[in-house]
Amino acid sequence: MCGCGQCQRRTAGKQRLFAPALPAPTALFATLGARYNVGSGLSVSGSVNAVSYRHKGLAPLSMPAHNAFSNIDSRVAQRGNWLSVEANYSF
Repeated sequence: MCGCGQCQRRTAGKQRLFAPALPAPTALFATLGARYNVGSGLSVSGSVNAVSYRHKGLAPLSMPAHNAFSNIDSRVAQRGNWLSVEANYSF
């Protein structure tokens, strides 16, 4: 735009084409777990997990999919919890 009055009048009624940048989406993961060795090669473990996304919407760019690490879809829920239980037998 050159700055003359005619150009300024032409662009005065137009809306901005680009929205301001949103803050980068982030995810906060928390895990609390324990493992117990029963004996004879058997161990049992469990964990309580939680995830909190900054806002609903697209996943952070570092995540390969919306529910990649937690099975909680960032497009559907802002927070989620899950429980994991594992038994491992080694011989």
